[in-house]
Amino acid sequence: MKKPTIDRRFWLTTALCAALLAVPPLAVQARDRQYDAALPRPEVTGVMTDEQRLDPTVSALYKQQVLSNNGYSIGEENSHKYTQMQGKLRQAYRRGLLSDEQLDYLLALVDSTQAAEEAGAEDYYHTGLNYCTVHTDEAGIEHLELANCSASAEDIASPDVAVQLDNYLYISYLPNNGPILQLCVNSDDMPEDDVDPATLMERFTSQLNLTIPGEWEQDSDTVYFNRAADLTASNYHTEGQRNLMVQLGVLE
Repeated sequence: MKKPTIDRRFWLTTALCAALLAVPPLAVQARDRQYDAALPRPEVTGVMTDEQRLDPTVSALYKQQVLSNNGYSIGEENSHKYTQMQGKLRQAYRRGLLSDEQLDYLLALVDSTQAAEEAGAEDYYHTGLNYCTVHTDEAGIEHLELANCSASAEDIASPDVAVQLDNYLYISYLPNNGPILQLCVNSDDMPEDDVDPATLMERFTSQLNLTIPGEWEQDSDTVYFNRAADLTASNYHTEGQRNLMVQLGVLE
């Protein structure tokens, strides 16, 4: 009896079919490898570039703008808020944003505000003119705010006396020792320093720790632009007032 055999043409047809079936997956793999390389996104007005998106400072400012500061989360009563304010002031000093005399003055102001708040907490006429708050907004930016009023309890209680704040202090910053985004001091008795405005601006922009390639361009002693990061840093400075801040947009 003749032994059955399989025609060679069957094997050739089978091999050809297998090769044809493998073509689509191989094509897909080749396409995927082609798109694996990161391609830069085109620049669109109002949309962050890849460099901006990856930079902590710029990314947080963009998020804050998009969220429009709608609401913020206040944690439970923070018994360390005054300590946090003192720590952030010392950090501003180490970064060259405050002088020795200014730091000592502001630390004493924090102590006196804490004492006034604690003394007035049990007063019926206490109106919250001495306070310190800390909160984190939806963009992850942390905020410290302090207000101080030296008016007597009688003046505060009197409807005939227009009581005003004597001192106001505000600091916004990124957490984990991140950059200070704004330092605002309004206090007539704050000592002056001998640092020229341009040097102060250089120190402020340096501590922003931008990862985006590009240099700060000096528009004036108190205004700097960073076009690559789309940022404007400014310093409003008069006697008893200082407002260092960075904001989105090149404000020309």
